[in-house]
Amino acid sequence: MDDQDPIQLKHLFKRPVVRQWLYNGNYYREKDERQSSRFELFSDLLFVGVVHQLADGLAEEGAATALNVAKFVLVFYPAFSIWSDMRRQLNMSGTDDCFQRLYVLVIMLILVGYTSNAAGILIFPAHAGTILMSHNQELGADGTVALAAEYGLRSLSRRAEEGGHSERPVLVEAIGNTGYWFAEGYHRAVYSSIAFYLSAKVLKLMVHFVYGLMLPKFRTALWVEMVPIFLLACTYLPLAFIYNPGWICAIIVAGIIIDLFSKYLINGLLQRVHRYYKRKGKPIFIPAQSVEHIAERTVLFVVLVTGECILNSTFVATHEHYGLSTQLLRASLSVINSFYLVWIYFDCDASRTFLHALRVNPWSAITFSLLHYPLCAALILLSSSIPRLVKNSSSEMGYRWFYAASMSVAMLCMAIIGLLHRNLDIAGSAYWSQRARIAFRLVCSAGFALLPLGGEDWNNLEFLLAYNIILGLLVFSETAGKLGVVGRKFDQAKADAYYAALKSDSADPEEKRSAEEVFKALQEGLEANEAINPHTSRVKLSKKDVWHPYEDLMGDERGDEDVGVEGELGQMEVKERMDAGQRWALVAN
Repeated sequence: MDDQDPIQLKHLFKRPVVRQWLYNGNYYREKDERQSSRFELFSDLLFVGVVHQLADGLAEEGAATALNVAKFVLVFYPAFSIWSDMRRQLNMSGTDDCFQRLYVLVIMLILVGYTSNAAGILIFPAHAGTILMSHNQELGADGTVALAAEYGLRSLSRRAEEGGHSERPVLVEAIGNTGYWFAEGYHRAVYSSIAFYLSAKVLKLMVHFVYGLMLPKFRTALWVEMVPIFLLACTYLPLAFIYNPGWICAIIVAGIIIDLFSKYLINGLLQRVHRYYKRKGKPIFIPAQSVEHIAERTVLFVVLVTGECILNSTFVATHEHYGLSTQLLRASLSVINSFYLVWIYFDCDASRTFLHALRVNPWSAITFSLLHYPLCAALILLSSSIPRLVKNSSSEMGYRWFYAASMSVAMLCMAIIGLLHRNLDIAGSAYWSQRARIAFRLVCSAGFALLPLGGEDWNNLEFLLAYNIILGLLVFSETAGKLGVVGRKFDQAKADAYYAALKSDSADPEEKRSAEEVFKALQEGLEANEAINPHTSRVKLSKKDVWHPYEDLMGDERGDEDVGVEGELGQMEVKERMDAGQRWALVAN
């Protein structure tokens, strides 16, 4: 749209569009790099604030239990899935018109409804509430029901003594023989939260259906992506008629597994459908994603989630803790630990030059996105445990295990993400290799998980200090280990030979080939290219190569955002056409 064109109704409500796609073995996209819209950033901020409600109850006294962690993990994934679907839709289309903004608003309202109901699924120990027999329990079924009857009689007599008034929660369903119970209304909360979750999936189905109708070239691919939604609906519908906690958990776990693996299933189906139509001479259009857009959104999202850790590290000083105090030291250590985590995440690739996991292959791209589910869940759990560790000089072990397990899972995810990226540094140029640095992350992950066992007598200050020291060593090793590293450079001539080799000896460019076949074809391509361009050296593809064939690497992949690199002074220019007000406005800010 030209700057001089008047804004019309068609600009406010645009037709559906796909911004990048695959067709006949080629990737089509916009030439200019896409920027995230302000409403996308707003939706990320709102999402983090809303889903943190799911973990707020874990900071209450006596709530630091494995069952509550399991509940959080189960109820967090649907919220994460809703956000992922919205991110993918905005990446694929991204018109930033009124339709898109209304879509974001509806998703946010659904998310609020989901988290509000999911947070209402409460679990309490038997002694913390008034136990009543649930309607689906039969007398004599097992020892749990007998125990329920005993607790029920005591609770009823206690309520009678209190005149029928009690603030104790009513417990209606035992969770196996754990001694914990679901509070009254749990089934309605489960059913309502799943209803909101499926509403978001149905909205996704409707959007894909409408896009398929209005974009016939993309219809097949868009409608293939609708298949898993029907599977999810069939999986979750029995929840309306089941009250047994074990079956409810099993169905929710099954739904999560189906949703997780549906990403791989859809990609496999699209590849098969593409090959089928290509053999018929009718290649189809397949919507694709913008790697730059996904990478930017993902990084910003993790930063927002980690920001909750810093927010929960703050406190209001009392007359006993003014100035420098142990509580301030605990808060400072917590902030430093969060800072270290972000530092490591920003350098998750453990390379100077690398190929992002979103580009390597379908498996690495999907796995990279899905790994942010346990990573973000761990960071949110981490933030929920921080207030107790900062406020009190000592805390119950449950909160320490929360902190330890969250740190361990977060570091494990960062290590795996580092392995998913393809390292493009010249072999042996760094003081410490990429694999060695990632291996140290795995060692730290194991150490984080075991620290509570060795520090049972520590106070909270010593506990946080132990993590601070380990994270500090990890950051030092990551930063110092990259000294001397040199990244490979893009070579146009060899890249042409490389991609020519990939397509040689194969009638179908999409046909899967082994690494040995690719290396052999590459050598043949380089030999053929040498006859045309005598300046191209005849080499084999190996780890010691100083070139790579990837032309469109992002600044992050080229190492432009590594510590000490981004701040270098660039080429200067002079801008003369500014009035005095404009010039001094630049100084004022």
